[in-house]
Amino acid sequence: MRTMLEVIQADIIRNGQPILSHIDVTIFEGMSVVVTGANGSGKSSFIKLLAGIYEPQKGSVNRGFQSYAYIPEHFPEHLPFTVETYLTLMMEMGRSVNKERLDVYIERLGLQPFLHTPLKKCSKGTKQKAGIIQALMKTSDVLFLDEPFTGLDEATCGTVIELLLELKGKQTMVFVLHEEQLTQKLATHRAQLENGRLVDFSAAQPVSSSLHITFETKQPLSKSMQQKVKQVSEQKMKIAVTEAESDLVLAELLKQGAHILEVKAGETV
Repeated sequence: MRTMLEVIQADIIRNGQPILSHIDVTIFEGMSVVVTGANGSGKSSFIKLLAGIYEPQKGSVNRGFQSYAYIPEHFPEHLPFTVETYLTLMMEMGRSVNKERLDVYIERLGLQPFLHTPLKKCSKGTKQKAGIIQALMKTSDVLFLDEPFTGLDEATCGTVIELLLELKGKQTMVFVLHEEQLTQKLATHRAQLENGRLVDFSAAQPVSSSLHITFETKQPLSKSMQQKVKQVSEQKMKIAVTEAESDLVLAELLKQGAHILEVKAGETV
């Protein structure tokens, strides 16, 4: 398996203050690594270290890739281009002159109404869409994404997730994400930072499918069951459980006098 990144006892120091300390990590081709941690733990600096935007003051980074694409948390301000000019320029710089593919991304992310709008007049969400497209268009070995869903509406987030899932396992990706549900969908591995130190790097735990059980009851439920259910109406309730525990929960609901109305597959949990 090809090694894309090997970081050995790397430190990043800014203005005399340690930002990252003693970072040791190896990332192989095809991994999707989600970087987690509290605000100020060094997540953005960690991605920049991996990409080569930052170089360590101590230790070393061996990069086995030839090129990378990068989606920053904050889109560059005051670029003197329209959305269309920017995307065309970035496509040509990335050596991916594929107008048909670009048009597909523009359509899927709903950028058509803004193609002739100057970037400096665009909203945060529109700029983020442009940043995502330029990164996906570039021919690269590694894709770095620093809070890629910032400023995006729910529908656009869903589209971007679909695009990234199409790349999962095919392209090496490193994300900074806060949302646990997105992490479960996109990650093969997790890198957890605390105060500038990498405290854990491990395979992401597999997720299991959930079932949503809708039921009615005229009798009071047990306290343990009440803590798990969501009231839908005066008598109708809903509970989400994993497939593994669904039989026991259904049996317990029936035992407590519930009438099952629907059992429906839901999101992963």
